Amino acid sequence: MTAHEILLHFLTTVKNPLVLAACLLTVIFKPTRWAIRLVTIAAALAWGVFSLAVIRPSDHPLLVLAVRGTAGALVAEVALVLVVPLIFLGLGVARSVMAWLRPPP
Repeated sequence: MTAHEILLHFLTTVKNPLVLAACLLTVIFKPTRWAIRLVTIAAALAWGVFSLAVIRPSDHPLLVLAVRGTAGALVAEVALVLVVPLIFLGLGVARSVMAWLRPPP
């Protein structure tokens, strides 16, 4: 398997709407670190199995699944480092704006 194929599998997993949606929905409904990691990696591996079975069979299926699982782990970590703090920041700003807009008693 060439570096081009590895990069292609990695990028198609990182930008996959299924993986991103699983990650963001887990952030919203079950915001624990391990749940976010587990669900995102499982979604990436499920996408990898589907891709291997239906879309693009490969001569190296375990390597493809490893690359896709790693991409899922990267998506989960980016969500934990960027998305979760941005959600809390947005909620804090919204709370401040609502308090500022509220008329004095």
